Amino acid sequence: MTGGSQWRRTWKLALAACACLAAGHGQRPDAMAKARQSYELARAGNLEQAVVVMREAIALEPENALLHSALGGILARQDKPEEARSSFAQAVRLDPTNTVLRFQLARLQMQTGQWEPAYENLRQIATQQPGNPEVLALLEDAACELGAEWARARRFKAGQALARDAARRFPASARVHEMLGLFETRNQENVLAVEAYRKARELAPDSAGAVAGLAIAQAAAGMTADAAATLESALGQFPKDATLRQVYGVLMLKWSETEPGRRAQGIQALEAALQLDPNLAEAHYQLGNVALEDGRAEEAARRFETALRCGEPSSRVWFALARAYRRVGRAAEAEAAMEKFRAQKAEEEKARP
Repeated sequence: MTGGSQWRRTWKLALAACACLAAGHGQRPDAMAKARQSYELARAGNLEQAVVVMREAIALEPENALLHSALGGILARQDKPEEARSSFAQAVRLDPTNTVLRFQLARLQMQTGQWEPAYENLRQIATQQPGNPEVLALLEDAACELGAEWARARRFKAGQALARDAARRFPASARVHEMLGLFETRNQENVLAVEAYRKARELAPDSAGAVAGLAIAQAAAGMTADAAATLESALGQFPKDATLRQVYGVLMLKWSETEPGRRAQGIQALEAALQLDPNLAEAHYQLGNVALEDGRAEEAARRFETALRCGEPSSRVWFALARAYRRVGRAAEAEAAMEKFRAQKAEEEKARP
């Protein structure tokens, strides 16, 4: 969402609210006089003073939702989204059935990264206005952003419920089906994940992410030949996609446990992925494991250190790094890495639903 369109829309709402207040029907005359003064100041471009005067109006009539929404619109025009959000939240508290105010609150919540309350507000509006395209467009955005937030926080059960609801609402959205595939995979519903990613790929044939997710889901579901075929086809379609090569390499190394001939393919794919993108944490981690297995502990330690720099904190990488340090005689660093492993493992356990 662009800041300019956001503020223009909210600013129009502020002017409309001020205009309504200027009429003064059923409100305190002194509060309405302040509202009219704020309205004129805002129209003249004196936003700082308009805020001051609107706050004076609110002090006289604090339970007036339109006053709070008008203040929120002026604050939004000043590029103060957190303060504007607070004003619209107060307006919605005072007038909870007003979908216009709730919609503006949801916009500001999205602008300031409050995805969960934004999603809930938009879902409530969509229930009342099921055919409103603007509401539905923002609801889809909010659902996908909230899903990404919950995936990072490892809230996989909550994310699965969110994604399933979103897929029912937006059956033609590729990104929603990709999100659904991710959460089905994280909850070990691998056959459902395959279905979701297949749908995403149908809807967006040019999405490398959908293909990667499909291959991972197929592998998890035991569909090894299908996963390999999916990836090999995709590598021809997306020859410069580093993530696809990383996924291919990871799966090849996994399959090499029972088919040793795949090991060289996996290493080659991971090295090719890093040539395309040197910051792929998983590729460094996997090649670190290869180096450790082959007795190259110093190289393994460097790989694991790089993986930690490139990716999210991970207990498995800290554990692997501790092993590598121990192999080369760096005992103090090995113990420090083990402490990091224990702390990170506790965090990951705490985050589980």
